[in-house]
Amino acid sequence: MTVSSKISKKEVINELDNILSKTNLDRGNLLCVLEELVRKFGYLNDIMAVEVGKRFGVDPNEVYSVSSFYAFLPVKKSGKYKIRVCRTISCKLKNADNIVKAIEDEIGVKFGNTTKDMKFTLERANCLGMCDKAPAMLINDKVYTELTPEKAKEIIRSYKNK
Repeated sequence: MTVSSKISKKEVINELDNILSKTNLDRGNLLCVLEELVRKFGYLNDIMAVEVGKRFGVDPNEVYSVSSFYAFLPVKKSGKYKIRVCRTISCKLKNADNIVKAIEDEIGVKFGNTTKDMKFTLERANCLGMCDKAPAMLINDKVYTELTPEKAKEIIRSYKNK
């Protein structure tokens, strides 16, 4: 991981101790521990990879490999609202590219980026499981379906005012 962080090593160690007091160091728990760290800090960084690696007896690169595989384990700080737009064929056939363009225009960043005010992060999702109601997007944990460019912009505007 090459992400800088303002999270201190002491904070990470304290939180890791707290998490591990409720579970054991079985390798099968690695993913759950990483999820808990993301819940607490919002993303995973170098310090976390090193400390988790030490506790589980694995190389920090292996911890990074696990975290980089799963979209729900971000390795960089993201916005308050994480917008994920489905990119499967079902959504693409229903003009998801127009939805993408509308969202990019509305928040002023391209996919894979975060707004300067740290309010929105824009990402693509491989599947949201809403093929029958395509095109779809997810904002944090809320699913929006049957989108049009205008409907997507309206939804985004409602989050701007929160």
